[in-house]
Amino acid sequence: MSLETAKCERRWYHLTPGRFVAALLVLEIVLALSERFQWFAVNRHKGWTLLIATAALASAVLVLLTWFAISRLVGRRFQFSLRTLLLFVLVCAVQCSWWAVTMRKVKTQREAREAITRLGGSVGYDYEYEHWKAHDFETGFQEQPVPPGPELLRAVAGDDLFDTVMTVSFYGCVTSSTEGRLDPAITDDDMEILSAFPRLREGHFIFQPITDRSLETLSRFREIESVDLYGTQITDRGLASLANLPRLKQIGIGGTPASVQGIAAIRERLPALESVEVDAAQLQAAGGWSRAEELLPGVRIVRVHNDADGLGGSFEVNMNME
Repeated sequence: MSLETAKCERRWYHLTPGRFVAALLVLEIVLALSERFQWFAVNRHKGWTLLIATAALASAVLVLLTWFAISRLVGRRFQFSLRTLLLFVLVCAVQCSWWAVTMRKVKTQREAREAITRLGGSVGYDYEYEHWKAHDFETGFQEQPVPPGPELLRAVAGDDLFDTVMTVSFYGCVTSSTEGRLDPAITDDDMEILSAFPRLREGHFIFQPITDRSLETLSRFREIESVDLYGTQITDRGLASLANLPRLKQIGIGGTPASVQGIAAIRERLPALESVEVDAAQLQAAGGWSRAEELLPGVRIVRVHNDADGLGGSFEVNMNME
């Protein structure tokens, strides 16, 4: 049988090094796209898709080396053409580029997280956010959230490779013995740090010296669900910046110059809005509970009773749900 005849009879499923490397390239591209568009369950865990792709490349190299060794032992031809070599270089380039982009994002998040800590704030990761969303208050404390992934890998690569920041919190207070806010404090300029957290879901800025400028920054986070602005300097004009947040469910404006009317003005553009926290003065300015219900139909109105020593106090809820 001639070589030409053998080539004609070679089936499409006949495995060659070239086809093996081509399949590896397709796998790398599919994994990279799946991480971007969240196609598979494993994509929910940050960093895991990249580790799988890296493991696939390492396994492929091992398979090719073993294949070559066996071919030499049995005297068969191991055909590794120039085209196959170029494909393999492309696979390695995709992998290296993926790692470079990922580590740049990891560095950005780590530096922003450290900046938040220096300012006196705190962050919450995705696994913590999901834990508290799935448990009530008492059960959540009994079963503390566990970071995903092997401890060894986390120790080597760092938490920011596997965890995504989803909540940012700054809790200041005003006491009866002081006239100003107490640390921690984040300013309008500092709010730009949050751009390192594109998947931010919750922001708590209690008694912080921020204004409407900060609401313009928060309006960039399309996935944000809850914003607590108690004791800040935001106004109704600034609330308009939040009108294009499709997932916003809860907003707290107690102790601010903002009003129930300001929320009502953007209510129709907030389809997911479920709850608004206000104080007694804002309710009175709106015309009481009944008028607030008319202004915000289908929204749960929470009146915050804040004591003189900061964040202590109680809540009164009016279930205004259709």
